Amino acid sequence: MNTDSSCSFWYVMRTTYGRERRAVDYMQRHGARTFFPTKQQKKVTSAGKVILQETGLLPNLFFLYATEEEAKSFAYDNTHLP
Repeated sequence: MNTDSSCSFWYVMRTTYGRERRAVDYMQRHGARTFFPTKQQKKVTSAGKVILQETGLLPNLFFLYATEEEAKSFAYDNTHLP
C-alpha cells in the first residue's frame, strides 16, 4: 500500500450527535470532497402535519476524501467543527 502523503484516501469522520450536516457543509465550503449518505423520513409534528426530514444513514458519521494532512487539519479544527 502506498503511504505517500500526497495521495488521497477516503476517511471515516465522526461528529458529535446530530452535527454531521454542519461539518459536511463546512468542509465542502473549504473545497473538500465529502460523502454523507442520507434518507428521507416522514415525521408527524405536534400539530398533526406530516413533514419530510432528511436524516443520516450512519449516525454521527460521514466520509471525507482527502490527503492525510487535510483530514488531520479538519479533524483537529475544534474551533469550526464539532
